[in-house]
Formats: sequence, structure tokens, C-alpha cells
Amino acid sequence: MGKVSFYDVNYRNNLNPLYKDIRGDVWNNEDIGITSFFSINQINKFINWLDLKPGMLILDACCGNGQVIAYITQKTNTRSYGIDINKHSIESAELSAQQKKIPIKFLKMDLKEKLPFPDKSLDAILCIESIIHFIKDAFLS
Repeated sequence: MGKVSFYDVNYRNNLNPLYKDIRGDVWNNEDIGITSFFSINQINKFINWLDLKPGMLILDACCGNGQVIAYITQKTNTRSYGIDINKHSIESAELSAQQKKIPIKFLKMDLKEKLPFPDKSLDAILCIESIIHFIKDAFLS
């Protein structure tokens, strides 16, 4: 058996009904589509801490399948972007947002690249459960 990427498999199957059932069992039917240690209550705390208001521009850096930013966008009516390096996560995020009719722009890119936003244009940046993927020297050069 060859190398299997956890992230490719997870994101490719994110919208699979079986995965949704499993997440529903884990999160007591409060599933928003994430495989995470975060609960909806914790995400709601972030919304309150950041004081998110309609029209604010927010970015979910390392957005994964886009479900956290989709939930936040739906709840706060913010203008939202998600960025992730994994093509399967972006494909899943785009499809899910289209199905739910949530206006989010997703970009497949590496955070080491220059972000496509003017200086001081973002009101908030989220980066949930992603710090483990950063290489210490990536931002020091």
C-alpha cells in the first residue's frame, strides 16, 4: 500500500453522508461539517471575542473544508475568505458553500505566499488548529 494523505482522504470525503452521520454522533447532532476538537460553543466564543459584525471582512487561514468560516459567515453575515493549501479541502469547501448558498471565496494557496488583500483590509483572521503545520523558519526570512 502506498502513502495515504489523511487530509486528502478527509477532505475528499467530507460531504459523504456516512461522515456526516459519524460527526453527528460525535458532536451530539451539532455537526457543522468539521473534524475537529472545537465545538460549536467554542466557535461561538470566537465570534463574540472578535465582535464580528455584518459586512466585516474575515479570513480563515488554513480553512480546511471551510465549514468553520461557513458557519461564522452564516451566523454573522460577514464577507469571508478561506485559504488552504490542500486542493481537496478547497474543492469540498466550494461545493459545500454553493450547496448552502453561503457567499464565501475560497483560494488554494500557501500562506507563505503574499496574501491577495490590501494592507489593513481584514477585520479578523482565524487560524484554528493549524499552527502545527507551520515551519518555524517559514516566516522569519
